[in-house]
Amino acid sequence: MKFVVKLVALFFIAFPLSASANVLKFNLGAEPESLDPARMSGVPEHAIALGLHDTLTNSDPKTLKPVPGIALSSKVENSGKRYIFTLRRDAKWSNG
Repeated sequence: MKFVVKLVALFFIAFPLSASANVLKFNLGAEPESLDPARMSGVPEHAIALGLHDTLTNSDPKTLKPVPGIALSSKVENSGKRYIFTLRRDAKWSNG
């Protein structure tokens, strides 16, 4: 019983109730060093990047096999030297 009480207490410390339903509070544990994707290197930055960016593929939560993310499909050419991704129509791509 004490374990359950501690677990519930930890939940409310980690996820405090907010007066506004439109506010998401996320505890990173430390201040991020940078929000520049080219300079992100720590765990807090990684957590922010996962929340801000979608990826070409995701992992199925049960099998961990790749499933489509931004890419609808992909194919490998030239013995694995070239990968071609077909993006969703609503996806936006930037190389910089």
